[in-house]
Amino acid sequence: QRPGEKKHGIKHLMQRYLLWKTVSSAVIGAAVGFCLGIMKVDLAFVFGILTFFLNFIPNVGAAIAELLPVPLVLLAPDRTVSDAFLVFLIPFIIHNVLGCILENKLMQHGLDLHPLIVVIALTFWSSVWGVAGAILSVPLTSVIRLWLEELENPYAQTAFMLINGPQSKPPKEVEPVQVPDGFHTA
Repeated sequence: QRPGEKKHGIKHLMQRYLLWKTVSSAVIGAAVGFCLGIMKVDLAFVFGILTFFLNFIPNVGAAIAELLPVPLVLLAPDRTVSDAFLVFLIPFIIHNVLGCILENKLMQHGLDLHPLIVVIALTFWSSVWGVAGAILSVPLTSVIRLWLEELENPYAQTAFMLINGPQSKPPKEVEPVQVPDGFHTA
């Protein structure tokens, strides 16, 4: 593969990731905003928009979006603790069902990052660049994975195997050394 083709592949990967992440975030944000509106939560539209933007931060963004409306409901004089629990539970279910089904279907080709690698990447990139690193953690790690896959260095291949996770193929087996007759190994 020539360098220009690799750049095109990385650009295509990033564009596809951002497109499908935007589509899935819009669907999840609209569903959360709609359900919060049905539950008569003040600022339901705003929470839907915040859910859209926070969904770009892997794992942590969804948790923040689920927790944001809870204090508003708890502080309302006409609401109960069970109302606040439902305001948390419904977006939690939406995030888990749509996030696990819709996002996996939309992004199953190309990114192929193990969930543990996503958490490690999120931790690393957010500690390096803050919120911007958290948002870019998955695409950056995917680009590094693609780059390492192309290199023919044994250390790069080892790093690729670590990033690629359990679905990666084991390295090529080394031929066993033939021991001459008369020598015994322990």
